[in-house]
Amino acid sequence: MTFLIRRATPHDSPRLSELFNEAAERLGQAGYDQWQYGPEERERVRQQMESNIAIGSVWVVVSSDQLKDETIAIEQSFHEILHHA
Repeated sequence: MTFLIRRATPHDSPRLSELFNEAAERLGQAGYDQWQYGPEERERVRQQMESNIAIGSVWVVVSSDQLKDETIAIEQSFHEILHHA
């Protein structure tokens, strides 16, 4: 399988937010408090992610089979997003 690394676009934002929320939920289910934010904090994270996408600092990895819509893995670091939220 071939993968493409590219800068995220605004089109990627909903899927990236979904991935973040899924990761946060899994962490919570595993007993970790990392990324266990309320609605207001999650909205700030989403807004910061969109700002980072706009300045070109978010990257996505997509498979050759899914180049149209499906984002598989994401960006340089959620750590950076969270510290700016």
